[in-house]
Amino acid sequence: MKILVIGGSYFLGRMFVLEAEKDGDILTVLNRGTHPLQRAGITEIRGDRHEDASYLPLKGKTFDIIVDFCAFERGDIEQVFRVLNGCFRQYLFVSTVDVYRRQTGTVKDEGTPFEERNIPGEAGRYICGKVALEKELVHCSEKWGIPWTVVRPGMIYGPHNYAPRENWYVKQIVSGKPVFYPVDAKGRFQFVYVKDVALMMLALCGKEKAFCEAFNICNAQPVDYALFFEVLEAAELFGTDIRRGRISDNPSEYYPFPLTEEETELYDGTKIQKLTGLSYADFFEQMKKTMHYFYEIFADGVKHSHKTEQKAVLQKNEATDA
Repeated sequence: MKILVIGGSYFLGRMFVLEAEKDGDILTVLNRGTHPLQRAGITEIRGDRHEDASYLPLKGKTFDIIVDFCAFERGDIEQVFRVLNGCFRQYLFVSTVDVYRRQTGTVKDEGTPFEERNIPGEAGRYICGKVALEKELVHCSEKWGIPWTVVRPGMIYGPHNYAPRENWYVKQIVSGKPVFYPVDAKGRFQFVYVKDVALMMLALCGKEKAFCEAFNICNAQPVDYALFFEVLEAAELFGTDIRRGRISDNPSEYYPFPLTEEETELYDGTKIQKLTGLSYADFFEQMKKTMHYFYEIFADGVKHSHKTEQKAVLQKNEATDA
């Protein structure tokens, strides 16, 4: 397949591109070029998706599918349809499970209504933007006669994750700081391994049964702080210092996951499994590997920083002695 990827230079996007490359697909990637892929078989176009001129190198080309990782604002998708004017056969948009109405007390499947309430803050703007873009995609699909597909991942983890979640704890450990385990936290949450998301997305590309359908992507296994810290302990990272206590003992601590039952939102991620035949990776093992990955990255960073500091001290001493 010929695939145009918008975004695709970091974390999930990068994983998708590398897996698609293994699959033998012909890839063109359009992004700002902040993290260049530099792969011989991949065409990279550096540009701003919001500027029509960025799409000029694509003029006259056709694609089997567009995979959009970075549409966040109203109008982002409409612009792609307008500028490329029907030169593709399917549009795959990466949305989020956060688009669903909150606090319904149910496990949300793809038929759950959108969150239409005005939620304050950055999270609310993010949700509002994704809901608007999903509606925009359906409208553009009907207008141009090109089928759409939407994926709604849950909480993604894995190598290169830039969100301060599992990596935040590892960074604290490498920095010699304790991590706080809130023993009274009742919140539950669902993770999904980054490679699982990439492979499931790839399986939807060109699949007629995925046309005009949305799919949750999240592991059915609910995780709580107890299980997460069980994994953290099992990872046996050198210097791990876990402090146990109640939330009220350390209210200013950073908590990356839902703390309470009221904050808990659970989702049904089986629809995409049934269609693709793919399964989710074991959370315990993959999260442990992910923690090891980040530990090595952060530890190397600390070593490099120390060497740089030592070099600066030596240069300063040499200058003083001179």
